Amino acid sequence: MDMKFTQEQFQLLMEMAYITNRTVGTKKQDHLSDYEDLTQYILSYAKDFELENLVSYDEESKKYVPTEDFKIQLNRKTRTPEEEVFLDQLASRLGSRDALEEADREDKLDKVIEQKIHYHSEYLKEFKTFKTDRLYVVTSEDVDMD
Repeated sequence: MDMKFTQEQFQLLMEMAYITNRTVGTKKQDHLSDYEDLTQYILSYAKDFELENLVSYDEESKKYVPTEDFKIQLNRKTRTPEEEVFLDQLASRLGSRDALEEADREDKLDKVIEQKIHYHSEYLKEFKTFKTDRLYVVTSEDVDMD
């Protein structure tokens, strides 16, 4: 059997394989290695379709891995409505927190609201691009309070 793909079709196949592998890979079970193996096989052909900007080979793990550009593309395509609401609420709450932390007692309410909107927008941009991949919880023990 000989299958031919256009570059666009092969990119879509890579996306489908990676998303499926990522979704079923959330449960650690032996039979899931078949998904990983097939995903690796598909990703190994990225260069043949001039898609090496989306996949690189990691010498240490001996695996094909998505580049940051590819991860960003996939993150934009895989959001659910529930996730959108969650990320919007999280951005709103973090924006409020940051605006209030920055505000002085003398600041007018308009200025605080303007800052909240600014921070909310910045968090939404971050979450749109990276979801929560770069979100970290820092406790007071992690911060030097001196």
